[in-house]
Amino acid sequence: MPLRISTFNCENLLSRAKVLNFDKNNDAREPLNNVAKLDAILSKDKYSEADKQSILELLDALKDYVDLNEMKAKLVSKHKVDGRMQEYVKANGRADWVGGLSLKRDELPTDAQVNTAKVIQAVGADIQCVVEVEDRPTLETFNDGPLKRAFGYNLVIDGNDQRGIDVGVLSKVPFGRIRTHVFDPDGAPRTKRVFSRDCLELEVVLSGAKSMFLLVNHFKSQGYGPKDSNDARRKRQADRVVEILGSYDLSNDLVVVAGDFNDKPDSAPLASLLGIAGLTDALKKQFPDPKDRWTYKDKKQIDYLLVSAPLAEAMTKAGVERRGMFQADKLTGGAVMPFDTVTSDTNDASDHAAVWAEFDL
Repeated sequence: MPLRISTFNCENLLSRAKVLNFDKNNDAREPLNNVAKLDAILSKDKYSEADKQSILELLDALKDYVDLNEMKAKLVSKHKVDGRMQEYVKANGRADWVGGLSLKRDELPTDAQVNTAKVIQAVGADIQCVVEVEDRPTLETFNDGPLKRAFGYNLVIDGNDQRGIDVGVLSKVPFGRIRTHVFDPDGAPRTKRVFSRDCLELEVVLSGAKSMFLLVNHFKSQGYGPKDSNDARRKRQADRVVEILGSYDLSNDLVVVAGDFNDKPDSAPLASLLGIAGLTDALKKQFPDPKDRWTYKDKKQIDYLLVSAPLAEAMTKAGVERRGMFQADKLTGGAVMPFDTVTSDTNDASDHAAVWAEFDL
């Protein structure tokens, strides 16, 4: 049976707080000021009657932007006044209740996320690895909405990035065993983690009880820190993936290492992973000329599908989907036109291209 696998750094599968998602920054000024006022009042040791009235007024003004989470005891309750139920502030100070404010999120999709869906639909993968996704509910909402429920299964495990930039998988075939490497230590002390996000290791169960194993990654970027430190971190991540691969027989098992490795094929940090016996770069197999394998706007390859020997033998074709990139026409010398809805670097699907490969299994 034909099976198509893809990886794509979507960059934008993140939900946004409504109060921070205005087209014009000035439109956010009043609600943000109200959030600050309400938070300041709620933090007081004692609430005056004026404070209590302000709490009710500000909660009403912010009803479209914040939720009041009351986890223990109540800040606000209701009582009957002149035969009608009215809200009142029951707590007399911060110590009387446990909870706080949470920001409401805008619904997906944005224009950029619609274009991300177009890329994924154009690729038509059975198993779609995704990079830079916030959480599983966001991924499921994206699948239910712009992807029109194309995938029956999805998975994201919170990783080590404090910004909520995680890796995940959309799949038309069911998952089997799932393993996270969030806690893999990076030397001593053991509180340091080797992976910036995760190396998500999971089994997908193919027909005939045959299994395929995915290792989905997003290595340390080349920005946000000294080059030597970033390179060293990326090398440790690549080396750790090599260690994980030691539990597989790459000459017989169906194994895919996918994701954004944030470095070029000839880089020293990736040498141990890209040079491992029994693992083939699907794009390199399809395109002998490195100039045809670029996946990022700087026209370098930093996104990969590495496949074990049985998959390399079964591969029928591979490709790079660049139509979600702004100015794809200029980047390709007119060979590829962007989707007509990609008109700027704010609504493009990503500054990465999607990588895909198809196998006859």
